[in-house]
Amino acid sequence: MEAKEFLSSEAESTFTTTIEMLSFSISISIIVKSRLEHTYICTTQHSYIPLASCHLPKDQLQLSNVALQELKRMAQLLSHTPEPDTLNMLKSRGEHFFQRFGSHVNQGPLHFAGIIWWKVKKQTSDALSSYAWGSNSSFDGSIAAGISVGKSAQREIQLFVTKTGGPPGMDSLTAWKATSLASNKTWAVIERGSQLIPVWDIIMANHRQDFKDVYQMNSILIRAYETLTYISENPLIGEELASAVEEARLFLEEMKSWEITGDEEQLVTLLRFKQKLNEKTKHIMWINICLSDKVLQDFLENSFTV
Repeated sequence: MEAKEFLSSEAESTFTTTIEMLSFSISISIIVKSRLEHTYICTTQHSYIPLASCHLPKDQLQLSNVALQELKRMAQLLSHTPEPDTLNMLKSRGEHFFQRFGSHVNQGPLHFAGIIWWKVKKQTSDALSSYAWGSNSSFDGSIAAGISVGKSAQREIQLFVTKTGGPPGMDSLTAWKATSLASNKTWAVIERGSQLIPVWDIIMANHRQDFKDVYQMNSILIRAYETLTYISENPLIGEELASAVEEARLFLEEMKSWEITGDEEQLVTLLRFKQKLNEKTKHIMWINICLSDKVLQDFLENSFTV
């Protein structure tokens, strides 16, 4: 059971969307609180219930037929494009493909089940707790308005109950959890993990027969990705990889001694380290080691609540 407070609708929406589209662990690192909208207070409390998980091996990942056809059209267009226009065509078609299908696939660990949310708008977390933890309570529909919450809050509030996965018609936590346990047909993907594999690696592993020249297709996608992101796809090996891992772990160890004061200088130091690490490792170390570290997660979360 987790609780968050947001001072702007944008911050609330970003947090909710990130959990639903990416993962809970990643959303922790990008919480942003606006101090401008003093009239807006939204406290959310959610129960995050993973009931099953899996990891997707590379040899079991395949692209959809629609994605394959798009790649084949890209290769055909580029084969008939004059050399001076190749780069622009590559950027245009590559950007279209990546925006529609993505450049990487989450291998996991994927978690399945549901998240149930309680949101109280223009009210304090004390009011929310009395309802969220009251597992025998039931709300009709997604909005219950005009609720009296005792001496601490004499005015009307709005309580929103929303769900990701789980049985759609139940707002009681106890009943919702029981039904979720009983039927995996109600489950949704609630965590996608941070282990990523690029599209071109999936092609080389499982789609060689779908292209006349699979190496050319592989090269086209890598070049398009590097052109659009300015990130090199040359993998780290040997001492370079070991050095990057050690650098990340040393920095995280140093963070344990940081006193959380909300000081901007600490955030600047962290951002500089992130940029330096990403330049070396294409985001791999930042995602797989740093963002999954409890020390960094606690620092980011507490920095924005100071």
